[in-house]
This record gives sequence, C-alpha cells and structure tokens, in this order.
Amino acid sequence: MTQPNIIFITCDHLRADFLGCAGNSAIQAPHIDFLAERGTRFTQSYSATPVCVPARQMILTGLTGHSLGLTCYQEGFEIPVRETLPRLMTGAGYQTSVVGKMHVYPERDHQGFENMLI
Repeated sequence: MTQPNIIFITCDHLRADFLGCAGNSAIQAPHIDFLAERGTRFTQSYSATPVCVPARQMILTGLTGHSLGLTCYQEGFEIPVRETLPRLMTGAGYQTSVVGKMHVYPERDHQGFENMLI
C-alpha cells in the first residue's frame, strides 16, 4: 500500500474561524481552503498548554508540557526525549521538513526533521 502524503500545518495567532474553510467569507485563502477540502481538518483539538513553545514541543513529542517541564514560554528549552514525531515519520520513509519558527535548541538539533528553513 502506498503511504499517504501528509502536510501538517500549525501556526501562531490564528483563530479557527479566521479561515474560509471554517466559514469566514471575508478572508480569502484559496490554497488553504483547497487543502482543507481534500484533507483532514481537526476541528475539536485543544492544547493543554496553549503557549507557543510548549504547544510545539507537545506536538513533537506527544507529551504534556508539564511532563516535559515546560509550561510557559522558555527560550533555549531542549527537548529531553529523542523520540519525536518527525523522527518517527522519517523512520517510516517520509521526507520531513519544517518551515518557520520552532524554538528548537540546540539550533543544530532539528528534532528529527530532515530539512529546516527558519
């Protein structure tokens, strides 16, 4: 069986109802709407620690901010675990890339992403 293509998009400071695919008629983002129509949108997802750095690290590790020792914005935080979502995806044969700020430290550690463009 062929592996499905996966594009996982997250961003800061964007309410779900700001997107056309969520019913907003004032903002036009046809490419995002195209992806949303043909993919999977998680409309009932929540973050136990809705602050940028902990939320990103929780996505990468599957662990809570509390268990990581990260409950607020913390510059220079190093993930204390080696098993991350991008490492698992790379190991499964996916090409993994991240674009944009991730606040990963040390900066040379891409947390399993093959490509990183900040």
